Amino acid sequence: MPRGVLRAWLALWLQGRRRKRAATHAVVPGVPNAPQNLVVSNIGAALELDWLDMSADETSFRVYRKVDAGSYGLFQTLAANTTVYVDGAVVSGHTYTYYVTAVNAIGESAHSNEVSTLFEPS
Repeated sequence: MPRGVLRAWLALWLQGRRRKRAATHAVVPGVPNAPQNLVVSNIGAALELDWLDMSADETSFRVYRKVDAGSYGLFQTLAANTTVYVDGAVVSGHTYTYYVTAVNAIGESAHSNEVSTLFEPS
């Protein structure tokens, strides 16, 4: 085989290998990382939720809530980069439990830790 043909073949083969390797190492988008360190605080006439945003690609956050022994339901959808929410729709003598998820075009993250408190206005 002539040397020029061998070089051309080798160059094409190496180019194909590089493309194949790049395709296997490409960053595949996925759901955002779950929020962390959710805490709830009684701030008088409401409950305040605070959490850490662990993702840079969320488009929103979802706050899920259950009251007493009820079941969880989607309570609020909040803008991206939000890390605080004040729930003023609480009633004295009831226990409120929350968790938060991050959402993007791919889907919804795992949920944060759950937090729970008995609301008594101060």
